Amino acid sequence: MSSNIFLYKWDETPNFTTKFMITTKYYDFGSAQIPKNIYKISITLGSPNNANDLSETNSMEVLYRTNLEDEWKYYGSFVFDDTVAIFTQSQKLVNVSGLQLRLQGSLLKESYINDIEIEYRIRRKKSVVTAK
Repeated sequence: MSSNIFLYKWDETPNFTTKFMITTKYYDFGSAQIPKNIYKISITLGSPNNANDLSETNSMEVLYRTNLEDEWKYYGSFVFDDTVAIFTQSQKLVNVSGLQLRLQGSLLKESYINDIEIEYRIRRKKSVVTAK
């Protein structure tokens, strides 16, 4: 047992990094037992200071996993312009119980995540009716 106590103070001064990673929580969309199809993921980044900040960003990619024990899989990369960076991918993920995202890459200027949008639907079993 350690007798050391560490105190940390939050510093709101912006720091920029050439390497970062952000991992979201695991989303089960309110029902972990019901399988779902994920049709689209959209993520929007913005810059509070200068409209050209995002176009100077080196790179950022999106990874995902559908189970907390799974390995991370590549989902796509951001497309940057002068005002916002928008990631929209329509790669369909079939029969998943949930989703966790990871954003990683390099940002040279101050930026923020404006929005994460996930389009999904509950997977319905098709019932087969047989004629007698």
